[in-house]
Amino acid sequence: MAYLLGKDAKIYYGTAGTTAATELVEVSDVTYDDDTAEIDCTTRASGGFKSTETGFSDITLTFTIKVKSGDTGVAAILTAKQAKTAIALLCLDSSGGAGIDGDFKITKMSRKEGLEDPVTYDCTAKVNTATRLPVYV
Repeated sequence: MAYLLGKDAKIYYGTAGTTAATELVEVSDVTYDDDTAEIDCTTRASGGFKSTETGFSDITLTFTIKVKSGDTGVAAILTAKQAKTAIALLCLDSSGGAGIDGDFKITKMSRKEGLEDPVTYDCTAKVNTATRLPVYV
């Protein structure tokens, strides 16, 4: 069985409320964090052991976009951030693979302007459930 390679992973964007269908092609690094809150349910009946239940999921996507003149993906991400509106994102480990499909708010964009590098944005997107619930695919 072959390993999945990061170069084959995909991230798509689109209109909030729908499944994203347009690939963000100028993305270099993507991190998909799916954290679950830990709820301490320890009681005297736990027999001297801590007892943990799981709570809400906290899904965060962080990615780096290289800025290319006329790139509609960069424009869509910037617009969503500046307007504080949700954007649909679909993050997959390969074309047609596993990942998350949902609407996200762009909570952070850090622009880097290295002298010998392309201009990039380091972006952070957090899941938003106002228009639809995220789905694991």
